[in-house]
Amino acid sequence: MGSVLSDEKQQQVIALGRLGWSLRRIEAAMGVRRETASGYLKAAGVGVRPPRRWGKTKPANEGTTEVGPAGEASSSGAKPANEGTTDAAPRSRAAVRHMRASIVAPYVDLVQQRLEVGRNARAVYEELVDTQGYTGSYISVRRFVRTLRDSQGPEAKAVIHTAPGEEAQMDYGEGPMVRHLETGKYRRTRMFVLTLGYSRKSVRLLCWKSSSRTWAQLHEEAFRRLGGVARTVVLDNLREGVLAADVYEPALNPLFRDVLAHYGATALPARVRHPDRKGKVESAVGHAQRTPLKGLRFECPLRLSGMAQALEARLLQAQAEKLAPLDFLSALVNDELTRRSDSFIQRRLKQGAFRDAGKTLDGFDFDFNKKMNRRLVFELATGGFVERREDALFLGPPGTGKSHIAQAIGRAVIQSQGHRVLYREAHHLLEELAESSLEGTRRQKLDALTSAPLLVIDDRGMRKLPATAAEDLLELIMHRYEKASTLITSNRPVEDWGKLLGDNAAVAAMLDRLLHHAHVVQFGPRSWRTKGAMELRSAESAG
Repeated sequence: MGSVLSDEKQQQVIALGRLGWSLRRIEAAMGVRRETASGYLKAAGVGVRPPRRWGKTKPANEGTTEVGPAGEASSSGAKPANEGTTDAAPRSRAAVRHMRASIVAPYVDLVQQRLEVGRNARAVYEELVDTQGYTGSYISVRRFVRTLRDSQGPEAKAVIHTAPGEEAQMDYGEGPMVRHLETGKYRRTRMFVLTLGYSRKSVRLLCWKSSSRTWAQLHEEAFRRLGGVARTVVLDNLREGVLAADVYEPALNPLFRDVLAHYGATALPARVRHPDRKGKVESAVGHAQRTPLKGLRFECPLRLSGMAQALEARLLQAQAEKLAPLDFLSALVNDELTRRSDSFIQRRLKQGAFRDAGKTLDGFDFDFNKKMNRRLVFELATGGFVERREDALFLGPPGTGKSHIAQAIGRAVIQSQGHRVLYREAHHLLEELAESSLEGTRRQKLDALTSAPLLVIDDRGMRKLPATAAEDLLELIMHRYEKASTLITSNRPVEDWGKLLGDNAAVAAMLDRLLHHAHVVQFGPRSWRTKGAMELRSAESAG
């Protein structure tokens, strides 16, 4: 041999030779001369033979020692060793040959055991170094683990067979990018998928964000599209469906539980980190992401539920009255616009948090207190003062209808202008501001109250106010001054506000801004509650 190599380098040369590397390749990779490498390969019983170079061979200058079936060396057929290759087995057995030649091969049983319990190549390598005295590289372990896994084939999985109508599986996945209707920007959607266990028929629905209510509505829509409900529903352990995951007694979300009970279905949450139990819907989610939705963006879909609800009735009308196509389409468009307007108003009323959302001006008897400026009240109901960012102040004794008119004007502003209106009772408002200061969310609370075009503050209840009431109200009025409208009702004249709130300076600054562009309406003097009590006593006396 030309030189003496270390034991580790000798093992590497022999391993590469058994992998079928040529002497030139070994020399380029390890810096070992071909003659030296050839000597070690011969000593280890690894056969060398010349490469097939266009069908020509050079005169033999060294013999070879190819391994025969019995493992004995054969000296027949001398071949040049300086350009030889080291193929120890046919190409079809490359994986097996690699495993036998690897420096990790002596530890194959240990590696196999660790892979069966789910450990990865890095963990196996560290254990071999720490406990087995392994001196090879991590790359060798990783290559050996990959080859071992490939030779074993895919892990066997149980196939779940279900009868028709027996089971449905559902899950969320990442949906496509869709342009948002309000912001005009593309946003990532969430994709709800429900797959039947027998036929694998799937329903795919998109939503912007998820909640317990959205989760329940998506199930109802999927059931409607399928025309029926499966007896069992297999789902993941997300919060919209399962509050607490448990193998034996999972705690279902009450809303989701009630929806399934209404349709006669039973929920079967999958075990944590066991997605194979709902592999059919997992496959459906992956197919939608990889095939029809891959790389695509969509505009915001039109939701024509008003047309859909009225379509059947309009078709019957068109047949009976022989409507022209344009008239038929016009009727459907009007139905859709009406539905959207009604939904918008209901949404605004819900956001307003009115105590009595049904209060209207039609239900108020203006003749009971004839001195009240009813013209100004109806002017305020048009919403013009909100457009001009002016304020309003309702003053008068208790029971004279201030809260009724204030809520009726708030409702009228929503219906006529579509503005967002917030209704708060004074003590509740001040308690919210005090609690937000303790929780560190005061800025967010003030921003939410300031952003509403109309804020109605009703002093209903005459409860004791917090010590910081004057400062809180002043800060709120300052934030809203000439930026949004504020309507305040009070049982006390403005002269008593300083004494009521306990801070004359803060009250003076607040009234200076509030009364600058304010419409003042005086209520009374007679009380509706007193009138009702007197009428009741009169009726009892007459009886």
